[in-house]
Amino acid sequence: MAGADSIWWGKAGMDSIWWGMAGVDSIWWGMTGADSSWWGMAGADSSWWGMAGVDSIWWGMTGADSIWWGMAGADSSWWGMAGVDSIWWGMAGVDSIWWGMAGADSIWWGMAGADSIWWGMAGADSIWWGMAGADSSWWGMAGVDSIWWGMAGADSIWWGMAGADSIWWGMAGADSIWWGMAGVDSIWWGMAGADSIWWGMAGADSIWWGMAGADSIWWGMAGVDSSWWGMAGADSIWWGMAGADSIWWGMAGVDSSWWGMAGADSIWWGMAGADSIWWGMAGADSIWWGMAGADSIWWGMAGADSIWWGMAGADSIWWGMAGADSIWWGMAGVDSIWWGMAGVDSSWWGMAGADSIWWG
Repeated sequence: MAGADSIWWGKAGMDSIWWGMAGVDSIWWGMTGADSSWWGMAGADSSWWGMAGVDSIWWGMTGADSIWWGMAGADSSWWGMAGVDSIWWGMAGVDSIWWGMAGADSIWWGMAGADSIWWGMAGADSIWWGMAGADSSWWGMAGVDSIWWGMAGADSIWWGMAGADSIWWGMAGADSIWWGMAGVDSIWWGMAGADSIWWGMAGADSIWWGMAGADSIWWGMAGVDSSWWGMAGADSIWWGMAGADSIWWGMAGVDSSWWGMAGADSIWWGMAGADSIWWGMAGADSIWWGMAGADSIWWGMAGADSIWWGMAGADSIWWGMAGADSIWWGMAGVDSIWWGMAGVDSSWWGMAGADSIWWG
């Protein structure tokens, strides 16, 4: 970070900065505004994911009405929060809905309305997740035929990108761009080119998310053999992972891995295998995000061995969790665990129990 009061992940100051951003009043993910911006937000009082307050802050921030991730205030809610007009993740209020919510003109996840909105977006026919309209928009995007998730149009746009043939999620074009990157063949999510770039990285063969190259770089990392989140090893590493053929997000090998996973044909997001499954799928070897098990389940699924995000076994695990029936995302069990939590009824994401736990 860099600034008078550089801040990152739970910081707060005059010039809070996050993820290599830099601006007048806190910036995140390449945003810039009068008072901190995030993910294409911009306003007089910092915004994040459609939030709005005096000094809204993200990821452990604190302010007059900053609220995020378990925060709660007068008019700012997010991630299981509840307020006057701010709702998210199964919340319900006056005029703010997200994730299957339904209101006057707010739709997301296959919804459709006069002004479908998602993640603080708004347009004539904003569309996301396979939608298509005159001005489809997503995550603050807007174009003739902006497309996402395997879409294709005159000016496909995603996450604020824009180019002749911008492509994302396994796409490929003259100037594929993602997350504000730009190069000859910038590639991300299993891509590879002369100057693949991601998240503001740049190198001979910058690679991310299980990639490997001369100077793979990600999230400001840099090493001889790919690095990520401060990792560094002989065979690419991610989130402390390490293997002969670590793979993630569109990768493929003998032991594709993701988030510390490992299997014969782990597949996710456009992968293909015995029974690759994702997002409500179910099969002999359902797989998601590099998972693999008898009944891997995710996103409201339920089975003998629910699995999510690299879980696997009789006690599904998530992000280093471990319990009899760890559950996540609206799940509930004996020892649901999330993000290193542990308790009798730990809950997260709008959960509630005897010992709800969240983020340590």
